[in-house]
Amino acid sequence: MKDRNCKIFKFGGSSLADTQCFVRVSKIILDNYYKEPNLRHVIVVSALGGFTDLLIDIAEKCNANNLYDSKEYKAINHRLTALVEDLLEDSVAREFLELFSNDINSIVKLLNDDLIINNDDTDIEKVIAGFGELWSAKILSLYIAKLLDSDDEVEFIDSRSIIYVQSSDLGAIVDWKKSNECYKKVVTKSQANILIITGFIASNEREQPTNLGRNGSDYSAAIFASLFGAQALVIWTDVDGVMSADPNKVPDAQVVSNLSYNEAMELAYFGAKVIHPKTLNPLMEQKIPVFIRNTFNPEFVGSKISAEKLINSNIKGITVIDSIALINLEGTGMIGVPGTADKLFVALKDENISVTLISQASSEHSICIAVDEHVSDIAKNVIENAFEAELNAGLISKIEATKGQSIIAVVGDEMTGQSGVAGQFFGTLGQAKINVRAIAQGSSERNIS
Repeated sequence: MKDRNCKIFKFGGSSLADTQCFVRVSKIILDNYYKEPNLRHVIVVSALGGFTDLLIDIAEKCNANNLYDSKEYKAINHRLTALVEDLLEDSVAREFLELFSNDINSIVKLLNDDLIINNDDTDIEKVIAGFGELWSAKILSLYIAKLLDSDDEVEFIDSRSIIYVQSSDLGAIVDWKKSNECYKKVVTKSQANILIITGFIASNEREQPTNLGRNGSDYSAAIFASLFGAQALVIWTDVDGVMSADPNKVPDAQVVSNLSYNEAMELAYFGAKVIHPKTLNPLMEQKIPVFIRNTFNPEFVGSKISAEKLINSNIKGITVIDSIALINLEGTGMIGVPGTADKLFVALKDENISVTLISQASSEHSICIAVDEHVSDIAKNVIENAFEAELNAGLISKIEATKGQSIIAVVGDEMTGQSGVAGQFFGTLGQAKINVRAIAQGSSERNIS
């Protein structure tokens, strides 16, 4: 166990949208810094709101000749110029804009067709998409140094020098051994008490820039929390915490003050967008708690996610995923035949189709799966092709797809062994004349979907 002499703060793109946001974020950081001066404060930041999409558009739409004329470059240039002119001294602002200009020149080189041809193993889009974090982290470090009137207390760190990942079918997997070695080289020798670190970006096994994918900045913050052995990870976002339901659909939804890691992962998987399930994995072994708080309402305590379980609190949240299609595979020829499910899921995997819910009759007469509606036609065709012989032989009677469905999930650790929870759930749906087409419940009884 590492000593827990630091806290990790993570700020997302909505928290870093403009000048006022940077001022607000800096106040939060310094208020905490002055309150706990003995703690090292590690700040992980996303790009300015909207920048990652603009950079991806540049990677997809622009070339070396038209980049400077593109609306995407003009939007980025305008916002960054206005931001540094508002926040920084003239000389420092000029230095940053020179750095920005050099980065744009680097992007131009990346967009050069000859360079792309000579670097077939370089994912140009991933490299370009990561510049937004470099800019936001650099500006924030310069601004906080100005507020503290000290360059020694604040240090900018490029996470690509620390986090190393390997590619896999499940996405980027952290190379913990190499990342920990680089962490010791880069961070432990730093004397600064406030470290501003880029989220989202990392390096791959070939020492090339890459990124951790969507929601990658939260994941970066969790990785750093694990590397530091932090006291806590505080994710500052634009909502008050994890909600008991979607407030856009349930007006009286409440902030859930305490959740276990498992409850948070279940809620996140089934539609709660405050935190990604992947973010929690690096924290669980060291039992590092996560706090979800609102940058725009910093007085509110928010939600705490930890290893703790609350007694007598059986349901934590109800979540929903809309635009779902159910695909039902049915036939007497499936009964007792090994490999049917394996064949089904391998066929879907080969087309990179994710299954959200699975329900199988105990007789093995039918398997029902839920997929995103927009891929349901492809999924149905894939399954029909995989089971063409069985369909022709009559071993499988039908493969049906039903669109326009929604998944509702009730989540809570203490639902385990509680009689009447499922009955109340389905009774309520019945009273509302809502038809249930498929049911899934994990053996942990933590989730009824």
